[in-house]
Amino acid sequence: MSNEPHFHQPPQPDFRRDLWQGLALTLALHLLQVPFAIYSKGLSPLFIGITQVVYLFPAFLVAMFKQRYGIAVGLLIGAGLTLLLSFAVCAIGTLTTIH
Repeated sequence: MSNEPHFHQPPQPDFRRDLWQGLALTLALHLLQVPFAIYSKGLSPLFIGITQVVYLFPAFLVAMFKQRYGIAVGLLIGAGLTLLLSFAVCAIGTLTTIH
C-alpha cells in the first residue's frame, strides 16, 4: 500500500465510438431542418448544404474545443454525405424535369 492519493483518471475517448456519435449528432441536428422545411414550403432541403453550416459549424467547434476529435470527424463526414446526397437529389430532379 502506498500513501499517495489515487486520482480518478477520466477514460480516454474512443475514436470509433465518437465517430459514430458524430454521425448520429449530424442526423439529429438535421432534424432542425424539419420546421424550416415546413415554413419554407419544401425549399429548405434544396439549400441544406448551405443551411447546415449554421448548426454544424458550432457543433464542430465545440467538439474540437473539448478535444473530441472523433465527434468532429463524424460531423464532417455527415455534413459531406449530406451535401453529396443533396446534390444528387437536385441533379436527379433537374434531369427528370428536362424533356
